[in-house]
Amino acid sequence: MARKNSSGFAACFFDVESSNRAGYLRGVRYALFLLLIGLPACGGIIYTDKVNTVSHKLELARDTKAEEYAPFEYYTAKEHLLKAQEQASKADYGDAIDLLNEADHAVDHALQMTAEAAKNGGKP
Repeated sequence: MARKNSSGFAACFFDVESSNRAGYLRGVRYALFLLLIGLPACGGIIYTDKVNTVSHKLELARDTKAEEYAPFEYYTAKEHLLKAQEQASKADYGDAIDLLNEADHAVDHALQMTAEAAKNGGKP
């Protein structure tokens, strides 16, 4: 019986050319191991994306005078951002991301309130 010439991702991890169950299971274990090793590294990537987004929105809120029209929401977002940066410096990305989500919500609300104040002629 002629062997098939296999290539690609699956061929790197699994014994796709034979019915060798041990080879298949070894490949599955290896793929799961790589997945588990790589998952914790995602926290920093997600954090970086989120912190940049929230920082940009906070600058926009500052530029549109959210400190005046929505002070509670603006300062809540600002403090959550600072606390998230502190948590990230301790490599606690899960808590940092949670804080950034709260900051994102607060700054969005501040921007919305500021836009409404601008429509009303500068009255909150």
